[in-house]
Amino acid sequence: MPYLIDAPRRVTVFVLAVAFGGVLAAASPVETSGQPTIYVTDADKGHIVAVSGDGAKKKVIVPGVQYVADLELDAADGRMYWTDINGGTVYRARTDGSEVEILWAGETNSFPAGIALDLQQGHVYWVNDDISTGRITRTNLDGTGLETFLDGLSNVNAIAVDPAAGHVYWSAQGAGNTAINRTNMDGSGTTELVLVDGGGIDDIAVDPAGGKMYMTVAGSNDRLVRANLDGSGLEDLTTSPDPQGITLDLPNGKVYWTDEDRQLFLRANLDGSTVEELGFTGVAGQGIDLDETTGKVYFGVSGTDFYIRRANSDGSQREDVLVGVGSPYAVATDIDGGWIYWTSSGFGPNALWRAPIDGSSQPERLKSSLRSPEGIALDLTAGKVYWTERFDGTIKRADLDGANEEELLEDLSRPTSLALDLGGGKMYWVESQSRTIHRAELDGSQSEQLLDGDNSFVPAAIALDLQNGKLYWANDSQGSAQIGRASLDGSGREDVVTDPGFSEPAGIALDIQRGKVYWSSDEIGNSKLLRANLDGSSIEEIIPNGLGDPGQLTIDTQNELVVGLDATAAYLGFQLHQNYPNPFSDETTLLFEIDEAANVTIEVFDLLGRRMGALVDALYAPGQHSVVFDAGPGGTYADGVYIVRMRVGDRNTSRLATRLRAR
Repeated sequence: MPYLIDAPRRVTVFVLAVAFGGVLAAASPVETSGQPTIYVTDADKGHIVAVSGDGAKKKVIVPGVQYVADLELDAADGRMYWTDINGGTVYRARTDGSEVEILWAGETNSFPAGIALDLQQGHVYWVNDDISTGRITRTNLDGTGLETFLDGLSNVNAIAVDPAAGHVYWSAQGAGNTAINRTNMDGSGTTELVLVDGGGIDDIAVDPAGGKMYMTVAGSNDRLVRANLDGSGLEDLTTSPDPQGITLDLPNGKVYWTDEDRQLFLRANLDGSTVEELGFTGVAGQGIDLDETTGKVYFGVSGTDFYIRRANSDGSQREDVLVGVGSPYAVATDIDGGWIYWTSSGFGPNALWRAPIDGSSQPERLKSSLRSPEGIALDLTAGKVYWTERFDGTIKRADLDGANEEELLEDLSRPTSLALDLGGGKMYWVESQSRTIHRAELDGSQSEQLLDGDNSFVPAAIALDLQNGKLYWANDSQGSAQIGRASLDGSGREDVVTDPGFSEPAGIALDIQRGKVYWSSDEIGNSKLLRANLDGSSIEEIIPNGLGDPGQLTIDTQNELVVGLDATAAYLGFQLHQNYPNPFSDETTLLFEIDEAANVTIEVFDLLGRRMGALVDALYAPGQHSVVFDAGPGGTYADGVYIVRMRVGDRNTSRLATRLRAR
């Protein structure tokens, strides 16, 4: 989980300083007031989060979109609401993709699925299913007033509301069928209305005036069905492979739905006649809704990329309104230009991105279809962004808008962290496989190795002190110095921090103005952000725990302290990491970690919530462990997306794993 530290500009004395490669060279350290602001990339949630220097305040400025489970529109207010099934989060945003807000970020039982709006009373409802104690949660439309509406449910997935009649409808899957239940809006009077066989119900849409409910059924008998609001008169409307979300256009007598198997969205008459295939979705999530005032259909797309997309009601003019960032890795800032840049690598799109640093609009993807982008650095004087591609073994650069890409170096040994000395015309980088640190001219010429690795030297990240001519590194090796430094030519190597109170540093950044070194500790179950004086003295824990999966850092000493942040970013105290490889053919490996001895259960479900099998159900000691998901050659696990869910006591988290065999 990389960090970018944004320290306050206000100082007690005037200092003449020149910026080189994102590090400020000052005459001498000076005292400044206030707390710095740290920009944190959360690869598990897919967010970039602003955190106050004391760790007390947080605000998501670039939200991750991982898997849109369900989506609803408030057309009058120009907002869309959705659940992120993999990120464990409920969002809302303007229908143009701006003003993204997190309404709820679950720390436990965080598996939100169906969502519904009661615009009369100003409420948003969503379903949470953690296998054993599913529930329906409700808040005000702005996320305040959080309350559990119904608890103790099992295998809940879809939800719809009828505010005029004061009813909430929801589905609960059983053995081979799904029950549609109805409850009053005060939570009383739960009644089972009808059983629908042949699969699970992914979504429900209600027509109060017509007295009908419409449902998508995916399983052994994929189809659209409808019934009267009292559950009577159940009828099949039309077949459709793997139907997901559903919505109604009542003025025009149409029903819309997404078809995940064929990656389409479709419509038909309300009686199921005259089916039309309207357009390609990508890989559809469950969510779909219609804005009747503009004639626009909104739907979720999840697969190797993540979007919320919209189109005209006839399928024309498809466009992306919110783009998912996948797993952000490293960040850099252009303060004067007002941009934050980052790489995403792993789960989701491997790409190079930028967005306004104030989070005012959606991210812009500068480079797509990269293999493994990791380190990033900016040359604002020349208008260039540099990045490493680990598995391709290359270092590349392009214009700040992504144009004019150049490959500077190739055949490297898995390059990761990257830093620039613009005054000296040099770039420095880590090669993780050979455990070495290198430098070259900014155009890639005159490459030389500065520091050689051994069992005690495993550089994870680097930072430059250009004022004092020093190269610092975070050393990810047990039993040795954790922070080290040398001259810029690699000579004079020395230990700086050897404190045994932390391990596994993953990122490093320097605040030369204040004479500080910052680093992250990726110790299993005990991740931290720390700082010390440049000589290694006076070690402090800035964020003592709960960072998840920290990685590289970078620092910006020019920007003022950000205040008034909302504490909206939640971190789990245990982790289930993304499986690798993903997609996979027959086998894939998952790493998981726990912070205390406990019984761990890891199970596999399909996207309808049906349990497919168990990978783990045993007692584990604290620490990191691995498990192999062997899908085998048999027919239990067909090609497709599966939910891998880990449960430890009352805590749950999940990942999406994609099986895709060669044809």
